[in-house]
Amino acid sequence: MSDHLPYHSATDVGPVEEAEPLDRWVSEDGKREAFAHDFASTLSLSREFDRCDVLYVEPPFPHGWKVFHERAGIEPQVPYKEFFYWVTRALADSDKPAAMLCTTDTRVQLNAVPPTYSHRSALLTAARPCVMLWYNLVPPKEFKTNTELIQWMASEFDCIGDFAAGYGYTGRLFSEAGKGWVLSDLDPRCIGYIAANSEEWA
Repeated sequence: MSDHLPYHSATDVGPVEEAEPLDRWVSEDGKREAFAHDFASTLSLSREFDRCDVLYVEPPFPHGWKVFHERAGIEPQVPYKEFFYWVTRALADSDKPAAMLCTTDTRVQLNAVPPTYSHRSALLTAARPCVMLWYNLVPPKEFKTNTELIQWMASEFDCIGDFAAGYGYTGRLFSEAGKGWVLSDLDPRCIGYIAANSEEWA
């Protein structure tokens, strides 16, 4: 499985189309769980994330907002700008260390961000330069990639929460470190994919 999964691109579909939809999955030891949930339907973190000691999220970029909803067969509950604002509020209000990846090729995301983050740094993904916003935490260094960043989190924290999880790459990196995770995505097929593949991650 590639480190850079096509589901996270609005221009590619990838194997999520072949996954069986699933509403919820929990590992036998209870350390890892994934569930289908549309953050835009509540504009707040689900209670499942209460046990996480760190949060990480890569919310959809503006151009992908419609595409991801179409794939999931769900109508957007709120306009993108409102959704993004409440993502930032949820991270800031959680009082948990958190990081959020934003794109730099549009001002829609960054203009919607209230000044509640504690640190801002540059970061690269496979597709484009990005900005990482940190909440309730100042990172010890500048990370070059999101993979490097998440691996550092896995060395410092016990359970990560990601509420735009896609194929579950965040959980995969925490599994490789023997840590726990709570993942959610609006597409139940993503949860099916995570459930079918998570045992191979540890």
